[in-house]
Amino acid sequence: MLGNIKITDKYFKTFPFNFKEVFFTNNENKSINKIESFSKKFFNLCKLIPVTFDLLIGTIFWIKEQAINKFSFSSKIRSIAKQNNIELSEIIKINQNTFINQTFITFPYLEISRLGDYAKFYLNAKWIAYQLNVPVIIRPFPDSDSFKISENHKFHLQESSKTNNFKFLSKEQAEKICSGELKKEDLGPGIFTVPYFWDWRPKINWAENKAFKAAYQDDFAPASHIKFPIVEPIEGKVNIAIQVRDGGNFDNLQDKFLYPLRFPDLSYYDAQLAYVLNLDEYKNKPLNIYIFTDAVDPSSLKTRFQTIINQNGHSQDVTINYRSNQCNADEAILTDLISMANFSVFIRAKSGFSDLSAFLGQPELEIHPHTGKLTEEGVASIDQVKIIKRDSKNPIVNEEGGLCLIQEGRFAKQWPQDRLADFAYVYRCYKGAHS
Repeated sequence: MLGNIKITDKYFKTFPFNFKEVFFTNNENKSINKIESFSKKFFNLCKLIPVTFDLLIGTIFWIKEQAINKFSFSSKIRSIAKQNNIELSEIIKINQNTFINQTFITFPYLEISRLGDYAKFYLNAKWIAYQLNVPVIIRPFPDSDSFKISENHKFHLQESSKTNNFKFLSKEQAEKICSGELKKEDLGPGIFTVPYFWDWRPKINWAENKAFKAAYQDDFAPASHIKFPIVEPIEGKVNIAIQVRDGGNFDNLQDKFLYPLRFPDLSYYDAQLAYVLNLDEYKNKPLNIYIFTDAVDPSSLKTRFQTIINQNGHSQDVTINYRSNQCNADEAILTDLISMANFSVFIRAKSGFSDLSAFLGQPELEIHPHTGKLTEEGVASIDQVKIIKRDSKNPIVNEEGGLCLIQEGRFAKQWPQDRLADFAYVYRCYKGAHS
């Protein structure tokens, strides 16, 4: 970790922090004050731009762990742990013989992340654990108690715990585990967090790992105690789910700028619906279209799509519906996630949330943005779309030979550079260079 700190030295210049004053002194109060000051400044900056988030948060907790070890759980260190949502019993548990002699895998907790992000974090961790044949430790994340993931796993972090644990797998270690070069015995005992690497994903051959795929899908089935309304497809009709992500009251302009594929312009949906209507297998067949959206006025979308249907000469029975009742945000998320997975045709945005729904449902036809950009007018213009056709008899295989929950668009490799540029701007603002 100290090596990583030296590499990222430019990020630390804003925060005067003398390691000798913390770890090589018997002055506990001085050490505690240094840790608190450093952590608060670091945490506030991380909330602005989540660049190299795992490294920054990992560094903070590494520092606190060293202080905790040095001062043997003093009352003031306990107070710091409590203020930062570190469950003291969790720290002690890691050092117990019953825990320390085993190897566990877990995933990061990032307060800025949502359900779709955690589905990706968890997939990476579950695959790494599967390769090592070790348990996954589940940590709470948004709506996790609504899925069977909490029922399917024996080991859990405590509800109030939001700390990344004290050992992190490097990208090189993750790659070697997936290739079979690194084994559980090579890692040794402990709890290992699999960070979310922007430029690396595990390559999973789903056709050869059907049991793993089924287990992952089952983890995101509704929990046995959860009951919420599900939108069911209509028998005898072509059932088309259209996910229109408008942003509602949850996404800001920065989100739309950084992630244009999540918020495609409505012209994208017009073109994809017209494409589906003109496919031989769907042409002039009865349609059931359901609009899953957070838009303020979903009725305008219904009118818009009806116009597209009329323009394409579709003369058969067509129903277009959307959620008309006002339900709370959590219920809407769960309803949409499970309901969209029931439809045979899925036209969607490109987000972790819709990735997960498509993966759970394996629709026979799936369309989502692949590349695009935000125009000067603030419109998410889509350059290329990804069209996946699945054989209904063998939905794991398509014309590309395999499916991937996380598919890279051109932005995937550009993000680190973009984020560094954003971080540099925030750094200048923090120093007062910009008003």
